[in-house]
Amino acid sequence: MVTDPYQPGAFGALHLKPVDVDADVVTVSHQHLDHNYVQGVGGTPQVISTEGDHQVAGFHITGYPSYHDRSQGRERGSNLMFLIQSDQIRVLHCGDLGHPLTEEDQARIGRVDILLVPVGGTYTISAKIAKDLVHLFRPNIAIPMHYKVAGVQFPIDPVDEFLKFFPNYRRLETSSVELQTPLPEPTEVWVIPPARA
Repeated sequence: MVTDPYQPGAFGALHLKPVDVDADVVTVSHQHLDHNYVQGVGGTPQVISTEGDHQVAGFHITGYPSYHDRSQGRERGSNLMFLIQSDQIRVLHCGDLGHPLTEEDQARIGRVDILLVPVGGTYTISAKIAKDLVHLFRPNIAIPMHYKVAGVQFPIDPVDEFLKFFPNYRRLETSSVELQTPLPEPTEVWVIPPARA
């Protein structure tokens, strides 16, 4: 599965290597070039870009509506968060979430084992709101995403702003991770190496 594939060079600000993988499923949280470049993914994936329940390739995927900003979409439009379930593990990919979530949102989504949360601010939630989201869901593993790295010229913060709230984070050596149960408790923050140009 691939989530939110990006177009290299999108908006003249995203200078990362192309996504080079075949997939059965692609989820798209919103229709911006840095999140919807489905044609860059190999294979013949089924594309999920709508809210509600989807069963595909052994995954149960639920799309939850949200917004790309704090103005109910008036600035940057809508956003979908995807809860992806497979082998009893529940992963919530927040896409470009742009506003805080509530306890009612948490109750509606339910248990989250792995939380993929944007932390860069400007176009998404800030590091502090991302920290609050981790505390709201209390996942086993929280993985920050959508932050400033080499090759990204968007005016967003580096991951360090988020990591200030979690001094015991783990910086992984590889982007390939094999999960083993039971998952860690309490929450661990894992920083995965970014793609390079």
